[in-house]
Amino acid sequence: RQLMLDVDRTWPSCSIFAEGGIGRPKLANLLKAWVVYDGEETSADVQVSNQPDSEANLESSGQKSYETLGYVQGMNFIATALLWHTSIDEAAFWLFVAMIRCYGLRSMFEAPDMHGLKVRSFTIAQLVHQEMPDLSAHLAEHLRNSLSLLFTEWLLTLFASSVPLDPLAILWDQFFEEGYIVVYRLILARLRCVRPWLLAEKDFGSLVYLVKNAHFDLVGPDLRPCPRPAATISHPASPVCAADMPDKQTAFSPE
Repeated sequence: RQLMLDVDRTWPSCSIFAEGGIGRPKLANLLKAWVVYDGEETSADVQVSNQPDSEANLESSGQKSYETLGYVQGMNFIATALLWHTSIDEAAFWLFVAMIRCYGLRSMFEAPDMHGLKVRSFTIAQLVHQEMPDLSAHLAEHLRNSLSLLFTEWLLTLFASSVPLDPLAILWDQFFEEGYIVVYRLILARLRCVRPWLLAEKDFGSLVYLVKNAHFDLVGPDLRPCPRPAATISHPASPVCAADMPDKQTAFSPE
């Protein structure tokens, strides 16, 4: 039920993924296929581990978790971005599987404590403290030591819930090549850009909103990011799917 609820509200501003669009059933099918695949793979791992001569039993230190992951909120945005860029259901599915299994996403989604998410959130908090100690102290005080709340959505979706599709493709290309250091750099860069406004703000809700929704203009010959004045920062952000381009829509068609 949760899966279908999330499918219905994933990028509804995109014509492809809006109600009646061809992308919505594709997204639902991909996520359902993942749930089945994950369950079967988990069962197979458990069977292998129960064999007397299996490697899992021969390695005393290899305590592996065989809990089924299933569907977790946040997966829908990653799957949607993959469907958009590949235009092929099967290719998007296997890319999704690879991202979960080979790029550390499983540990971020995995119950009971989402250990990978905690580790990466802690890493970012330490980097902020090292690079911008004044901002780190300010956020720790006025966010009541809940700094990780700012990063959860970005980490779980690899920015697919908030970055337009074209720059997201560039970000993911770098992520596949360099790993999470790319995500850390982007978060630090965003905090640097909006730092003056953050240091001037003390309200919990306003701080969260500024970090997640502030707009930036690219100015100068080197296209340096420049936050807009506070008056315009207070307005809601543009839809993620503003890049609803005709050529992509054609590429996504069954033909």
